[in-house]
Amino acid sequence: MDGAANTTLIVMITINGIGYSTREIRSWAEKRIRKAETPAWEKDLYTFLLAWYDDSDRIAQQTSGSTAHPRQFRLLKTHMVNSARQTAHFFQLQNGDNALLCLSTNYIAGKMMVVRAIVQGLNLITVPPASLPQVPEVPVHLAAMVPFQVSGLLNHKKKFDTIKRLLLGGSPVDYLLQERLHWFPGDVYATYGMTETCSHIAVQRLNGTNPDKGFVPLPGVDVSLNAHSCLIINAPMVSSGVVYTTDRATVMPDGTFQIHGRADFVINSGGIKIYPEMVEKELAEKLRRRVMLVGFPDPVLGQRAVLVLEGESEAGLPKELLSYFKENKKTVPIAKQVVYLKEFPVNQFMKSDRREVLRQVLTLLQETLQ
Repeated sequence: MDGAANTTLIVMITINGIGYSTREIRSWAEKRIRKAETPAWEKDLYTFLLAWYDDSDRIAQQTSGSTAHPRQFRLLKTHMVNSARQTAHFFQLQNGDNALLCLSTNYIAGKMMVVRAIVQGLNLITVPPASLPQVPEVPVHLAAMVPFQVSGLLNHKKKFDTIKRLLLGGSPVDYLLQERLHWFPGDVYATYGMTETCSHIAVQRLNGTNPDKGFVPLPGVDVSLNAHSCLIINAPMVSSGVVYTTDRATVMPDGTFQIHGRADFVINSGGIKIYPEMVEKELAEKLRRRVMLVGFPDPVLGQRAVLVLEGESEAGLPKELLSYFKENKKTVPIAKQVVYLKEFPVNQFMKSDRREVLRQVLTLLQETLQ
């Protein structure tokens, strides 16, 4: 069955408590798009709905470009429907449950929340995709956010415990955020996936009495490693071919897996390969603050590792950092330089912007040389 035929079977969508037939949602979407006062995020939502209910069997989708240059894909609607069904089945979502859309529908995470609502008969609650999303007081059976949004809600003491299941994706969940979410009354899951797999293909429970130690693939998903220990995804229900990632991983005997960082983030310092995300995770636990390791051009080493600490500059290095350097000096040659940034930048998709951090570090170090 092709994508267009599949979508004709789905004749209703419920948005903010109002049910629409296919004809009604098309008419309503066209009206809202034409109105000058309609917010841009809302126009994006209705533009996607018009594309979803058109005669094409595919949806055009661009990646966010947060880890590489943006790429364009044409995703099969059948794959998107299959992904939505996998999620609904895994989380036991029921017809009439509330799903919160607080991410932009310009990108796959937002689009897939809409498709889940269509496929499973959920009530789609829509709010602007802001850094501090508006969380409704009614029970929310499924919500998806990026870590930056959740950190903002926690930092501003915003109430969001009406969420029964919270999916975190788009960027890794750091140790500090994971620790702060242990108390959360709902189920919190980190997700792993990408545009070409129609969002997540694996989830990891982060809180509760028995959190997962790694990502658990959804049914029908197989993972393996290539010769460079990068993850390979075989998920024919949601992707047209095998997906070869640049994510370094370990696959456990039970099929679960752990992600250690991106191979293309590696810092080659004098022939020694340093994998930043592994070091960052260890240091974040010790220092209880956000850290980032970036490679700075060096005429002798090729790259030298620069440690970036988030927060105000200090007169001396934190004692925990000095202790870490001493313990790991033979295996982790990172004590070349330490730089402070008051706050780590995020991009327009509310993801940590490693490239912008590097740009700011380059500027700071160049200023010190002048």
